[in-house]
Amino acid sequence: MLAFSIPFLLVVIGAILIWSGRAAKLKDDHWRCARCLYDLTGIEETYVKCSECGADLQAKKSQVRGRCPRRFRQLWGGFVMLAIGITILTMQTLVASGRMEWIDFKPDWWLRLETGHGNLAVAQGAWYELALRTNDGRLTSDQVLSLYDEVMALQADRSATWNVCAGEFAHAAVDSGYLEIEDARRYFIEGIEQQVTVVNRAKIHPGDELPIELQAGGYRFGVQGRGMSSLMLQLRPESIQLPGEEPRELNRPYRMTTLSVRGLDLKASVPIEVKTIGPISANLVVEARVLGERMNEQTGKLEDVVWASWRQTSQIDFEIVPEDQPLVTLQKDVTMAEAIREAIFLDLVNIKIVHPIAGQAFKATPTRAGFVALGAAPANLAFDIVGRDGESEVLLKQQVVLKGKIDMGWFLKKDIREYFPNSDSNSIDVIFRTNPKLAKQNPQMDSVWDGEIVFKDVPIRPKETASDSSEE
Repeated sequence: MLAFSIPFLLVVIGAILIWSGRAAKLKDDHWRCARCLYDLTGIEETYVKCSECGADLQAKKSQVRGRCPRRFRQLWGGFVMLAIGITILTMQTLVASGRMEWIDFKPDWWLRLETGHGNLAVAQGAWYELALRTNDGRLTSDQVLSLYDEVMALQADRSATWNVCAGEFAHAAVDSGYLEIEDARRYFIEGIEQQVTVVNRAKIHPGDELPIELQAGGYRFGVQGRGMSSLMLQLRPESIQLPGEEPRELNRPYRMTTLSVRGLDLKASVPIEVKTIGPISANLVVEARVLGERMNEQTGKLEDVVWASWRQTSQIDFEIVPEDQPLVTLQKDVTMAEAIREAIFLDLVNIKIVHPIAGQAFKATPTRAGFVALGAAPANLAFDIVGRDGESEVLLKQQVVLKGKIDMGWFLKKDIREYFPNSDSNSIDVIFRTNPKLAKQNPQMDSVWDGEIVFKDVPIRPKETASDSSEE
């Protein structure tokens, strides 16, 4: 209320000043010319015309008595205070209603000063607003280019805390078309550490493929926005060289992830055509690309652009062990079952859920219902997730989660009803059943909890609701 009381007080004071400025006190009771206020004392009845301005003094209302000078300073002061009060009240009303924010009223030069503010939240807000204004075309090319240089300087200073909203501005600058292609490419090249760490399984059986995980270095980009939504990191095992052999090309597709959404750990596998028992050291060549989109000014369409790319060779060490030697140790600890159960979030009814970890609302397509998320678990988990209706069991999903890690969740590929088309039940049992073969495919999982978590009578959408949604 205090925020509204101050401008309201300005309006009241301004109105009082305007009223008192117009209604000034009478100075005297002399007769005067109504046009120029010339004092006619002693001659008001004898003069036909005003000697000062020539007005006809015999006409009706040509003379006035007294002088009431207006206080112009008071009037102007009142008008200024009234205008300021009304302006602030209007702005506060728009902000309180959610239709605008205070930052919307700040001029460009003010926001530019705030980009260097010591408070990171203030600086982020300033960069984000400048990104919005760039997207809307409210900044000139000179302003965009000058601010882009500041972002590049911040990105290059690895000792400074990276402001992700400065990255958002850079993406908006790239989208604006004000930048030359090479200036835009420099941001993407310098924004990511061109280093990929290869993590591989320590032991495999003869004839098995070698599970690997490609972990990209850190990056200094934005996190959301028009340009960032398509920014992808692509990784691909290109070739492998085993001892005493020439490098062998690997026909493996690119594995990709959105830099602004997912993590940077991508799993793949490499075929190892060696069946000799014993340790092996090999060289693996990995190709990495940062892929995005850029508007083609001639066609008016978005086109894929490889902003940055590099290759690197990494040495990987592993051992081929006999078939009878287990690769994964099973942990039969029933005391963990309750903690694992509590880490599982399961909803097979709603197509819109509030994420139990992120706190955000997620929505599936109208024909899908079924969401599963796994919080930080006390052990490595490798589950076949099975739905059971009576004697019928259907595999819904397979999932692997390392100890202490979080699986943010996923919707089922189709509505839960479609897995049980002949069922009239409004609930099913959901079983999380350990599958050691899944753990074997993970490069970091040498042990896994062994057991079964059963959720009895989990509600699913009524058959009528599911069928109605599929018709939409």
